[in-house]
Amino acid sequence: MTTQNGTTRDATSRDRVTVDEWTDMFRAIGLQDSQMMAWHAEFERRHPDGHQGFLEWLRLPAERIGDIRQRSAAAAS
Repeated sequence: MTTQNGTTRDATSRDRVTVDEWTDMFRAIGLQDSQMMAWHAEFERRHPDGHQGFLEWLRLPAERIGDIRQRSAAAAS
């Protein structure tokens, strides 16, 4: 894998973004909790399988994934 500065490194679990890092990036661009939920709801509405895969990529536990998806589906309806 080549990084932005041009160095090469092996893909490891550290190359993954954590849920906290993802949330921090959303907060850095000014998103509030309600806006993040709206993002999840739209993701779930448009691409439910992709949303599932994304949450798994973040390595969230199955129970938390189920909770996020349930709340997202409810918010999207």
